[in-house]
Amino acid sequence: MRRLCNFVLVLSCLITLAACGQESGGETTADINSLPPSGGSGIILQNIDGLEIALPEKYLDLLRIDTDFPDAEESWKPLISIYEKSSYEAAIKEYGGGGGFLFGFLVMDQAAFEQFINADGSGIQVFATDGKRYYAYTYPTDVQFCRPGGEINSESEEWKKWEELNEIGPAVREDFLSRNSLQPFTVADFINRLSSENKSYLCLKYSSRLPDGGTASPHYTLFLCQPVKQGEGGIWAVEQWLDEWGNQYLYFPDSGKPATEYYAGLQEACDSGGHQSLLSPTGAAAAFMKDFFGYEAGENSFEEIPGMVPSTFAATDE
Repeated sequence: MRRLCNFVLVLSCLITLAACGQESGGETTADINSLPPSGGSGIILQNIDGLEIALPEKYLDLLRIDTDFPDAEESWKPLISIYEKSSYEAAIKEYGGGGGFLFGFLVMDQAAFEQFINADGSGIQVFATDGKRYYAYTYPTDVQFCRPGGEINSESEEWKKWEELNEIGPAVREDFLSRNSLQPFTVADFINRLSSENKSYLCLKYSSRLPDGGTASPHYTLFLCQPVKQGEGGIWAVEQWLDEWGNQYLYFPDSGKPATEYYAGLQEACDSGGHQSLLSPTGAAAAFMKDFFGYEAGENSFEEIPGMVPSTFAATDE
């Protein structure tokens, strides 16, 4: 099981479902001027991990604020989770938990960010960086409003207050970015930067071989490059791949290290006589198929497709 599964488990603890939630964390517009500057009245500052998170004081009695996540790893760490207190408590009584989530923030390092890029990503939006780590806004993907009996009266004052509380997250996010002097940054920014690099690719098509010499599904198209040293003596690695339906994916080794650091280590080991199979594209492709899919592949499992290069990766921010 890849490390990414652990990330998803951490996230599920943040947005466990009870009733339902707002559908988008990035679509709502909010007035950043609704939050006074540091030192002003009307806000409550949460100091977490050396960062300031400002919350409107007038809503404080309506909120549950969680900042303690003892099982979180430094590579993928929730900073804060904000709930509507009444829904949170009602969900505990009705379902054993899982209601009232409004929004939160988490921080991830480079290796975790690379794994996140190809994850489902529902309920997480990377929006900032400090140059070393990446900051994400978390939000529910269904309505988390909960009252005894599960009834929702959209004309009630409680529901109107719930809708009001759902408006504060984007403002807190924008204030968090400026208050902590972070740089706006999205997954699309990272992909665009990666796509702008001048690289030479080699394309291999993978097909599983039948005993009679024929091929069978699945078919995968792999795009390889030399990530460290170009030309003779440089290791090869799969950077992108297409499934049999043509869906495009980026690949980052799930090693717990950033890809650049991981590949630099492999190149150094190869220069010292190790990992010699990675000096050939088919050897690197076979290693990828084994690591990612669990397939055993030999050189005859691959066919080179001359001149084929990956298209510009379709990046999204969520």
